[in-house]
Amino acid sequence: MRRGLIAWSKEQVPTSALDARVRRVQQALGAQRLDALLAYTSVARPAAVSWLTHFIPYWNEALVAVLPEGPPSLIASFSKRMHPWIREVSHVGEILPAPDLGRAAAAFVEKRGLKRVGVVDLEYLPWSVAEPIGIGIGAELVDASELFASLRQPADRYENALAVRAAQIAERALAAIRAGRGTPRRSFPSLNLRPGARARKRSFLESRRWAIAMRSNCPWPTKASGYGFAARIHWWRKRNPGSNPCFRVMRRRRAS
Repeated sequence: MRRGLIAWSKEQVPTSALDARVRRVQQALGAQRLDALLAYTSVARPAAVSWLTHFIPYWNEALVAVLPEGPPSLIASFSKRMHPWIREVSHVGEILPAPDLGRAAAAFVEKRGLKRVGVVDLEYLPWSVAEPIGIGIGAELVDASELFASLRQPADRYENALAVRAAQIAERALAAIRAGRGTPRRSFPSLNLRPGARARKRSFLESRRWAIAMRSNCPWPTKASGYGFAARIHWWRKRNPGSNPCFRVMRRRRAS
């Protein structure tokens, strides 16, 4: 799940810029003999849909469909109560709720009689979405990754301005670290393990993270050093694989 506020500054990305991007796609559809362009979005892959509509999901997944005419449609695996928020942060036409994204996308394609559909990053389209379209109703899915990349070049002035803004934020953050105002935490001291013992080191570091998270609920003294506390957690996990060393204490505290 994505954290933080997602909003839309129409000064930084106006609707006119998004409309121009969609028109570029629509003009290319005819030249490539495509009936539509589909772009998939999720927490891990938001870029294509964000460029077209400014929509970035907090969680779940969605598809944007660009037809030769009209605004793009959003097929979204979100409940209807999320639709007002989607309207606030994105520039789309129809919003279609999709409890099952693959079936909803297949129904969308079949209803409009789309036979040859371009897909951005087809290789990474989840099979649960591709199968109902490509096999279920027999539509031809064409990889439109290169086409889409060419349409994004050259970048418009709004995209360039956001790239500059992001670089400035990164530069300020790095300058703050160098100045000592945001010194990152010290890395965990080396365990001096022999070659080939990296897995055990990763396990120990995982135990340390577990120790930090569980510390307040465990019976051992909270004044113990982080290293010693992690060592105890690590010892317990080796003796009791898959168990939580603090489970009994947590259960007693909840009961009380």
